[in-house]
Amino acid sequence: PGHGGMDRGATRGSATESKVVLGVSQKLNDILNKDPEFKAFLTRTDDRQLELHRRVKISAKSQADLFLSVHA
Repeated sequence: PGHGGMDRGATRGSATESKVVLGVSQKLNDILNKDPEFKAFLTRTDDRQLELHRRVKISAKSQADLFLSVHA
C-alpha cells in the first residue's frame, strides 16, 4: 500500500489515501494467499510511512516476482 504515516496521500473529507489503500491491500493480500499458487505479503501493515527504497529492498529480499504499489 502506498503512502502512510505523515504522507497521507490524497484526502477527501476524513478519508485518506494511505488508510484506504491499506484496507484494499489487506483484502487483496488475504484473497491472494487463499490460493496456494501465491505467496503475497505487504511491505507495510499499519499506517506508517515507509520510503520507496525500503519497500523495494523488502521486496528484493523476499525474491518477489512482482512488486505492486497500490494507490487511489
